[in-house]
This record gives sequence, C-alpha cells and structure tokens, in this order.
Amino acid sequence: MPLNALIEVRAALHRLLPPVVTSSAGLIADHYPPLHPEELAATGRMTAGRRQEFAAGRAQARRVLQGLGLASPVLPVGDDRAPRWPDGFVGSISHAGELVVAVAAPCTLLGALGVDLEPGLPLETDLLKRICRPEKLSRLAASTEPLRQAKLIFSAKESVYKCVAPQLGIFLDFPDLEIFFDQKEERFHAQGHGKAAALIGPHTVTGRFAAAGGYWLTTAWASQGFLARRSIPKRRSTPE
Repeated sequence: MPLNALIEVRAALHRLLPPVVTSSAGLIADHYPPLHPEELAATGRMTAGRRQEFAAGRAQARRVLQGLGLASPVLPVGDDRAPRWPDGFVGSISHAGELVVAVAAPCTLLGALGVDLEPGLPLETDLLKRICRPEKLSRLAASTEPLRQAKLIFSAKESVYKCVAPQLGIFLDFPDLEIFFDQKEERFHAQGHGKAAALIGPHTVTGRFAAAGGYWLTTAWASQGFLARRSIPKRRSTPE
C-alpha cells in the first residue's frame, strides 16, 4: 500500500538525517498547488506523468523551505537541470515509484545535501558494470542478492552526486565514486577516484541509508568546510 510505504519512508528520513535538516515526503499522485511561473517554464516538453512528478517535487520542496522560515519559496530549474534552491539553503528532491521526498537545510548549518529514493528492486543486469567499479563487482559476487545490493550502490552514488555537484560545480561518472557500507549502522561513506579522490572521502561526505516501504532511501551531506575544496571538470548532470 502506498500510504504504508509513505509512513515508513517518512520515519526513515527522520531517523537518517541530522536534526538541522527538514524533510517531507508525499504521494506523487496527490493534488498539489499550481507551479510558480518560473517553475512552470521548465515543463513545456514534459509528459503529463513527468509534470506531475515535477509538481509533487516542487510542492514537497516548498514545504521543507517553509518549515525553515521562507514564506513563498520558488525553485526554478538551473542550467544543469537541477533545482535552484533559494540563496542561503541547500536541498535535494527525489521521486520513485509512487513517492516523492525533499530535504533542505540552512547553509549556515550544512554545506551540501543530497537524497535519493529508488524502488527496492534488483538493478538491471546490463547496468551493473556501468554503475559498479570492478573491485565492487567481485565483492557483489559473494552476496546473496547482488543485483538488489547494486541498486543500493546506485542510490548511494546518486545521493552523493546530488550533494556535491550543485555546491562545487562538479559532475561525476559512476566510476568516479566507490561506496562502502556499514550495514549494521545504516551508514556509508564515499571515496572519490581519479580527479575526485581529493574531494570526496570518509571525512568530507556523510551517508546514511535504509530499506523502507519497499524502497531504498539514501542521504548524503557535507559540512560547510566542504565548499572550500576545488572543483573538477563537469561530466554529468544531476537532475532532481
């Protein structure tokens, strides 16, 4: 049932995120207020289903920003296709299946923030080598559910991408990151490779994850000091 899944995802968001982050989750199919004209401008070529996802994401994002004190926040689409969060705030939006989630925090308290929601289904086999680094593939081979674990790796990388890209102006390919999980503590850390090696590591980006309501939910955040690090060339976009 979608409502049961929504309840579990909301509870997981509160459990995984630090207290300075405000979160919201809802059903994509709900009725939401009209988009602001600046937001509506990005929907011209969207299908009806994609427009509903977009509207749901913007509505949940407004909800978290209003919870942080903004009266009428607007989130247009940037040149990189990612949401443009209001000055003074970091945030992230994700939708999957029937659910949408949004998170935000003041820049005075966090330097970067990302969230990703994925159906808890196995990753498509043909994507495995694209998503996972060779050393991870050998470890997955020993897993009882390698493709479902690979979907969690995909989600963790997405949440890290959403966290770091808007703040540092960098875009990463999947092989640029390696994810290490602590299953007992519902934590993960990311290690950058190549040009990302000096930017992303256990002491720069914090990650949490959970299985909730038939979904994988991953979150990633970084402190203010993260913004002082240099950027690397753009490679891939990070839409919501």
